[in-house]
Amino acid sequence: MQWLKLSIGLAVALSLANPAFSELAEPRDNPTVASGPACNELFTCLTAFRQDLERLRLIMGEAQPPPLDIGLRNATPYDVYFQALALVQRTNRLAFEFMRTVEKPLPQPPTPIQLNDALPLLQEAYQVFKNVLADPQIEANYALVPPPPVGSAEVPPTASASDAFALIFALNRQLNLVLERHFSPSDSYMQVTLAVAYTAQLLARYPDAVRLPEEPPFEPGKQPADTYLKLNACLQYLIQALRNLGLPAPVVEPQPFDKAQITPGDVFLLASLVVAQLDFLRQQLGISTPPRQIFYAGRKFPADVYQRVGMLQAQLVQLARQTAAHGAPGAGK
Repeated sequence: MQWLKLSIGLAVALSLANPAFSELAEPRDNPTVASGPACNELFTCLTAFRQDLERLRLIMGEAQPPPLDIGLRNATPYDVYFQALALVQRTNRLAFEFMRTVEKPLPQPPTPIQLNDALPLLQEAYQVFKNVLADPQIEANYALVPPPPVGSAEVPPTASASDAFALIFALNRQLNLVLERHFSPSDSYMQVTLAVAYTAQLLARYPDAVRLPEEPPFEPGKQPADTYLKLNACLQYLIQALRNLGLPAPVVEPQPFDKAQITPGDVFLLASLVVAQLDFLRQQLGISTPPRQIFYAGRKFPADVYQRVGMLQAQLVQLARQTAAHGAPGAGK
């Protein structure tokens, strides 16, 4: 526990060194409808990526992932951006497995995040993926698999961030299945720990809040589905905090799912949605620097991730209460 508090505390301290924080920033538009050349390019890239990934899946003889509706009904550019970051991480891992290329550090999120900010990430991920397709083992068999009929790449006038989110979310889940080393509880643990660091940064603005509460006891036998459900609860507390501040909040309608089919990779993607909304709140509160990326903390089990989400939930319960009682820290002072 001490090493955790030290590492997260350092990340938060570094991000607070230049706070640039005063009153709640004027609420910015959080558009969900996309249009323009960048949007067309984004959806064209996603369509081509999906076609090529399906051909690779058939070559490798891998299954399609079971359906999963994350329940997000009004995705924002922040949500799309952080799903695109996850796609970069997965394609980098695929490239390492085939070509032993070492991935680059992830970029810091721009301020504010617009939908077209996801395009460079998608292009980077797709280029890395195409490099994998050029591997002799894949290239020799690629022409034997015809491209699937996925329809036109034209973007309808009402194309939205939610459409982009759904496509990237599906790509991430399929890409995880073609990895030799699937995203594991250790990966989910790091992403949840990043959410803990973000929330600690936000709670630091409330003098009577406990930034890093004690973790709940370790509960053996927990599965990824248990963590997935608990992350959904965390998201609801975060939504309440956003609403308390009068900020746009996601509409999340959790859908039924087969608990046996939830993977650590799915937990990672839901944790990425939490991080996306935390980054939006960080920017709205005028905190200039996000926490640093979290590094590998050793092998973790599903119960470790569940325990860490318990800590995140305790933080977000506080955040919802603090925003209800005090509003934005610094507002009205």
